[in-house]
Amino acid sequence: MKTCPYCGKALHPDAAYCDGCGNAVATMVPAADRGKEALDSLCRFMKFERLAYKILGIVMLVLGCVYVGLMLVVGLVVLVGGEGMGMFTGFMGFVYMGFVYGGVFLAVGIVNLVLKKKVSALMDTCYSNPSAAIRRCGSVGTIVLAAFFNEIALIFVIINFVKTKTNRGILAQYTNNY
Repeated sequence: MKTCPYCGKALHPDAAYCDGCGNAVATMVPAADRGKEALDSLCRFMKFERLAYKILGIVMLVLGCVYVGLMLVVGLVVLVGGEGMGMFTGFMGFVYMGFVYGGVFLAVGIVNLVLKKKVSALMDTCYSNPSAAIRRCGSVGTIVLAAFFNEIALIFVIINFVKTKTNRGILAQYTNNY
């Protein structure tokens, strides 16, 4: 007996349309093919997410190093050009600013590169272990992490989250085949 790949309702062998969801029987795509298409879509947006993490990670590392170096140079200029105790205080202020703010840039860059590596590892196993990719794409924690560290990647994370929730029945059937 045939079943509808959209809603799972049993179909009469001669039915032109599904009684449950109204989809045409002739245009129905097998569940395995629809599951593969949904997984392909998730992986495609994970590529964009990975690229966003990589770009921002590199940019933040460079900015952090430049900022720390710039504050050290400005601090040395203040130290060499000043007089009295104020010069040392000015130097320490610039050094402090350089390491605190530059350290934030560096930390965000490192987190982005770690997230890029995790997305890459997940993409490598996307087809061999689709349940891990589906679980990660449907996680609110992934959205929160992207919201804190990379707003561009957040766009692709939200797209995958919505696609995962929309296609959860198809993806569940697809992952049960593995």
